[in-house]
Amino acid sequence: MGTSQSLKSRRIDNRFLGRLVVLMIITAFLIAAVFGVYYYADRYVFFGDKSPAELQIEELKVVVAHNPQDLEARVAMAQQYYQSGNYSRAIQEAEAVLKARPDDPAVLFLLGVAYSDVEQTDAAVATLEHLVEIRRESPMAQVDRILEAALYYLGLNYTKLNQADAAIEVLSEALEIDGADADVFYQLGLAYALKGQHAWSIDAYQKAAMFVPDFTEAYEGMAKSYKALGNSYEASYAQGMTSFSKNDFEQAQQKLEEAAEGLPVFVPVYLGLALTFEGQGEYGLAAKYVERVLQLEPDNFNAQVVLSRLGSLESGG
Repeated sequence: MGTSQSLKSRRIDNRFLGRLVVLMIITAFLIAAVFGVYYYADRYVFFGDKSPAELQIEELKVVVAHNPQDLEARVAMAQQYYQSGNYSRAIQEAEAVLKARPDDPAVLFLLGVAYSDVEQTDAAVATLEHLVEIRRESPMAQVDRILEAALYYLGLNYTKLNQADAAIEVLSEALEIDGADADVFYQLGLAYALKGQHAWSIDAYQKAAMFVPDFTEAYEGMAKSYKALGNSYEASYAQGMTSFSKNDFEQAQQKLEEAAEGLPVFVPVYLGLALTFEGQGEYGLAAKYVERVLQLEPDNFNAQVVLSRLGSLESGG
């Protein structure tokens, strides 16, 4: 395995962890129904040589055909269609269930996300607004991951509709639940950029990148906002980090060194150089730039993480 590949494997991409956690929660709502479905189908039906996802959908179809009023089976089928990428069928099944259970959080969440994926933005907003209204009433709303994810998707869709103020409001609310959600900070950056508030946009993008150091889209947005403000050296930094996030270390080094010439006390550029040299296997140079970061900002958490990792790499761990 090459150096860049091994580095990439060590940089754990947590951009979607929050979304995955919520999908796991939603799936948990369906487990009881699915057990019954599988028992029936496994006992009485044979589908031949199909993938596990196809088998699950076929098994669920049998149960629904046997009892069209089995809403739990239809929710489970909608979930399976969504996970297999068949968003239109997922929406069809979820909409059928929603007619009978208009306040079902699992169905509303699934529909809101599926509408988002197929660019049915108005439908996504209406569905997610209803879900958010319901979840805000929960006594556990301040730690509700389903609410946090719904607010994220709602903000994403408000931004698509050029409703920046509405997006900023719900995304800020999401951060009150999970202040370490890089996806939310990224969407917040987009919303501020939509308003032309590029300083706020850059701040949001930087926070997204703090949690996910190889967040390509955040650096791309950052570069646009820096350019809009006329900050050429900072734009070079963001362009360098975009290249870093794509494992183009040579281009990253060039842009970051260019930025460092004009930004002698700008901490992020030195952290970027440390990561870039680490990616190239130049651990001594990487350590040099980490030390520069810690001279400027002794409590920089990401620099401390990189320094610890470099110590492990140099010792052969």
